[in-house]
Amino acid sequence: MRGLHAGTRVTTVDFPKAVWAADTTAQTNISNTAFAPGSPVVGVHITAPTSGRVRVDVSGVIRDNGGDNRGLIAYEVYDLDGTLIVSASPRGNSMSSMNEASDYMAHSRGSLVEGLTPGEMYYVRLVQAVSGGSSVDILARSLIVYPVP
Repeated sequence: MRGLHAGTRVTTVDFPKAVWAADTTAQTNISNTAFAPGSPVVGVHITAPTSGRVRVDVSGVIRDNGGDNRGLIAYEVYDLDGTLIVSASPRGNSMSSMNEASDYMAHSRGSLVEGLTPGEMYYVRLVQAVSGGSSVDILARSLIVYPVP
């Protein structure tokens, strides 16, 4: 992988544009403890930059229906063959609501994905789950992916 230094010509593959997707379809009474995509699926196709690194920001508006668990929104990264490259993780690449949030609260989190093959296409999508207990509602979900030098 070549480095980008002062005077180096930057091409489209070196620093592709940021992409985003969002949806405000209410996801109600989510009770699955394993990550699964919502409906409709929120996802984007990206081209990996020369650095092989992107930042992924996830956000959502969540409430806990029972005051006893957390709502989780995470992302997964797939190559175009459908192979899972980055799996959803409650501590690694997700954002979560507060246990006691009985009214809607907005939350977000960003994390770095490294090791992507420069110039290759990938698919990034949001998935959601609950930590246990009762169900949660999600009012809005969004995903932003942008290249990192």
